[in-house]
Amino acid sequence: MAKCGDFEYTCTLSEETLEVAKKELNEDPCTRLLEIKTLRDRLQQYPGLKSRLDPQFLIRFLRARKFDQERAFELVLTYYRTRKEDPAIFTGLKPSSVTHVYASHIAFPHPHRDRMGRKIYFIYPARIDTSHYSVVEVFKTEFLNLNKMIEDEENQVRGFTVVLDYKDFGMSNFLQLSTDLARRIARMWQDAFPARLKNVLVVNEPPFVDMVLALFTQFAKAKLVSRVRRIGTDWNRLHEYIDPGCLPAQYGGTLQEEADPQGWVEEMLRSDREMEEDGRFGLVDFTLQGPAHTQDAFGTMAGTFKKLSL
Repeated sequence: MAKCGDFEYTCTLSEETLEVAKKELNEDPCTRLLEIKTLRDRLQQYPGLKSRLDPQFLIRFLRARKFDQERAFELVLTYYRTRKEDPAIFTGLKPSSVTHVYASHIAFPHPHRDRMGRKIYFIYPARIDTSHYSVVEVFKTEFLNLNKMIEDEENQVRGFTVVLDYKDFGMSNFLQLSTDLARRIARMWQDAFPARLKNVLVVNEPPFVDMVLALFTQFAKAKLVSRVRRIGTDWNRLHEYIDPGCLPAQYGGTLQEEADPQGWVEEMLRSDREMEEDGRFGLVDFTLQGPAHTQDAFGTMAGTFKKLSL
């Protein structure tokens, strides 16, 4: 355990993953606490922001931006702006509020990792049923899942491989999706969350897969688009990314154990209280005195508050 001032941090990375962090993310165990403290101090001085300041939270953002202080700082602000600007999603956000969505088992992490040590996250779009819940609630479960998975420091460094399985996905399923959901998901993965998305493996593609992918890639940056791999049912190609010993027979693998999506739901529900606590943090409503065209509430520290209300 390392200590700096009034906070402590214990790194849980394996030795192998720590080497990856040093090489790919510019992480230096000798200066790590100083980096965390620097980011914390900047956030404490930002007007109208009540951020989580514990090192376990802040280091996610430093790793996601390769310990570039400026970019990590902006990512934290974007994270909280997104939560502030979308109250329909982030007000009262906790797993127990979307148990009816979890019952569909739309998405859950795999117990195994890919060949590069990345967390495997399965998504089954055909299981989305907007006759029982809204696309907003679908996004809520996605955010909650990601929020839980990013607690694991191995995932912070290694990143994620998403397997998009379109089995049984028909045109009626496609019509349930929306550009709004696509925009929100793209923003979350790219700009507003401290996660490293390394691969999107698309399997069991429907004949109209180009339309499906176009819905999401219209909001994606070139870097993310380049990481989308269309596998179809070419399991040999899938095995280039994920060892067949880590996959069940339906993906040409030899894994005997069945996936346990219900186990993931139960784990999420055990996190209900801590995720509800997360909702206590965020940006505060305020306006700045002075001409509107000379002050930017999100872009400057100048000015004085006229109104503060949590």
